[in-house]
Amino acid sequence: MDDNTPTHGPQGGGAPPPLPWQQAAPPAPWAPQAQPQQAPPAPWDPQAQPPHGPAPGYPAQAAPPQAYPAQAAPPHAAPPPGVYPPQPFPPAHPAVHAPAAYPSPSPVPPPPRFPPSPPRRRWVPIVAGALVVLILVAGSVVAWRVLGGDDGAAPTANPSATAAAQDAGAPSTPSPSPSPEVPGDEFDGTSLSEPKWGIYGSTSPNGSVWSRDAVTVQDGILRITGTGRNPTGSGNVAGGVCWCGPGGNRTSGVWTVRARFDAGSGYGPGLMLWPESDKASDGFATFAAVNDPDRKSVRSLVMWGTAGAKAEATLAGDFTQWHVYRVEWRPGSLKMFVDEQLLFDSATRAGMVVPTTPMHLVIQVMAGPKDGVPAANASTPDKVVTEVDWVRYTP
Repeated sequence: MDDNTPTHGPQGGGAPPPLPWQQAAPPAPWAPQAQPQQAPPAPWDPQAQPPHGPAPGYPAQAAPPQAYPAQAAPPHAAPPPGVYPPQPFPPAHPAVHAPAAYPSPSPVPPPPRFPPSPPRRRWVPIVAGALVVLILVAGSVVAWRVLGGDDGAAPTANPSATAAAQDAGAPSTPSPSPSPEVPGDEFDGTSLSEPKWGIYGSTSPNGSVWSRDAVTVQDGILRITGTGRNPTGSGNVAGGVCWCGPGGNRTSGVWTVRARFDAGSGYGPGLMLWPESDKASDGFATFAAVNDPDRKSVRSLVMWGTAGAKAEATLAGDFTQWHVYRVEWRPGSLKMFVDEQLLFDSATRAGMVVPTTPMHLVIQVMAGPKDGVPAANASTPDKVVTEVDWVRYTP
């Protein structure tokens, strides 16, 4: 059976004679270039008969099988006329289907950002830290001075030169004075401050004199000068001062003195705490007595009671040079130092009685012979000078 022969004929049997249009040769396969230019076909109607249906007067026949092999539609080719109505293509999205010839789409702007933070002022914490350090250092210095600081010899501008001068036997340059905030005296004027200081003026039983003229202040140094060579002491002159004015008498505290003593027989310099009552039986404490004519030893002495009980200690050295002498008086305790070296401690003296009545600082030079001070002689210098750089007190 021919593939193009219909499978169903009319009723009555027998095949009808072929019609003329059926004897024509089958149409040529469809090609796009063979299609004539024609108007667009009418809208497609699914009820309409295809153009190759049966002739009028014949029953409806099923569409004959396709007489030519199916051809694959070329890319983007339009369908045959009358089969499917042309459909408009959807508009191409410029970002996806746009031809390469079209200009590139504008870049999508980035999402908005927060405005940039202002630049950090890095110098603020640095300056603040520097100010804190300066405040802490200043506070430490003030506290150091108020609490007594270094009780050793204060440094000089040229320590090497000072050491050389001391080795040669020459007096060293005085050290800087303590801070004026600390109670004491720097002796920066031309005379002692009275009534803070009292100046002795009396005659001793051996005929020697304590004279105001023996006490001078010059170039930041307090000087007490001893003169005379009389071996009996009569007519020899020395001097003494006491910090016994308003506020000078105390019942405890720390007194510190930087001083040096000229060598010379017949004169004995001393640093002590003396009772406000002016009675030795109330007790007193000498924390530096340098009676040795050569000034090669220093002696400490504490006395109490009417029987004259005492405790003492000595330390060797060259006391013609500058040293710092200190006494620490606390309830039930007395300690004495020379350049931070412990000279005396009441805790090591069994049965010792520590004074309890108010006392004040005394700086004096005693003319001998008296109280352990040897007599003057022909070798005694014309002037035997005690020099004091500064004094201070801390509670």
